[in-house]
Amino acid sequence: MKDVIDTLQERDPIPETDPIPEISSAQNSSQADRVRMAMRFVEANASGPVSLEQVAEHVGWSKWHCARVFKRHTGSGIAEFCRHVRVNTARRLLAERTLTIKEVAAAAGFTRASDLTRCFLQAYGVSPSRFRSGQPIAAALESSTPPWSFDRALPTSIECTPRRSTARIHNGATN
Repeated sequence: MKDVIDTLQERDPIPETDPIPEISSAQNSSQADRVRMAMRFVEANASGPVSLEQVAEHVGWSKWHCARVFKRHTGSGIAEFCRHVRVNTARRLLAERTLTIKEVAAAAGFTRASDLTRCFLQAYGVSPSRFRSGQPIAAALESSTPPWSFDRALPTSIECTPRRSTARIHNGATN
C-alpha cells in the first residue's frame, strides 16, 4: 500500500508554486507560510489519521489559532481540506485500476469504503465504482480549476455529511 502511495506522489507531486495570493503585511506573510506548512503536512499524512492538534503542533500554533488562521487564508477548515486531499488521492488511485475500492479507501486514508463512496459521490457526482467503469464525472473535475483553490472556497458539496431524506409521509388527507 505504501509503495502505491509513494509511486503516486512521484508521478503527481505537490506543485512547487502555491496558489495562495500575495499578502501585504509581514505578519500575514508569516501566517501564509505556516498555512502552506499545514497544507503540506496534511497532504503528506492524509493516508492516516490527521488531527487539528497534530497540524497545530507541526506549525507551532494552538489548535484554535491554527483552525482560525487556516480558515481565514483558505476559506475552509483543515478537516475539509483533508477530505479533499483524500478524495483526490482516491480518484487518482481509482484511475489506475490496480486496487479494489476497499484498498483505495484504505490507501487514501478513509476508515471505511463507505466513507470513500459517500465523499466521492458528493465531490464528483458519481460513485467510485462508476468512475472506474468510465462514467463521466461532475463539472468539479471537468473544469480547468481544481476543486480546491485559494481563489474560492471549497464547494459545500465536498463536505461529507449524511444527507437527510426529503421524502414526506402523507397521512392520506387531501388538501
